[in-house]
Amino acid sequence: MAPLAPEVGDERDLPSLLARARARLEQGLGPEHPGRGLTSPPGDSAVDLFRAVLAIDPGHAEAREGLARIAAFYRERARIAFDRGFYPAARSIAEDGLKADPEDRELLEIKARAEDRLSNAP
Repeated sequence: MAPLAPEVGDERDLPSLLARARARLEQGLGPEHPGRGLTSPPGDSAVDLFRAVLAIDPGHAEAREGLARIAAFYRERARIAFDRGFYPAARSIAEDGLKADPEDRELLEIKARAEDRLSNAP
């Protein structure tokens, strides 16, 4: 059974959303399971939970910082994959990072460059 999407709009849920988002973030940025819980499962990922917090409080600094940390995590990994010539992985990793920050210039560039390399592959 898929997890339900976080309830949005009720400020009483804010502490619960933040606690879940923090747990997902720390799990995904930790050494044992890098990336786990950052962009999946749908509705209960760190990205989705931080976005739910921002729907309640658009200026929430911790939620914005959490999304920035997730984007940085994927930016670093996408750059490494691209530099090693793993273009499908670089594109996929960049796409995950763009879920946290759809306007991240470096992630957009890595994705575009990886797609270009893939389309021009022999």
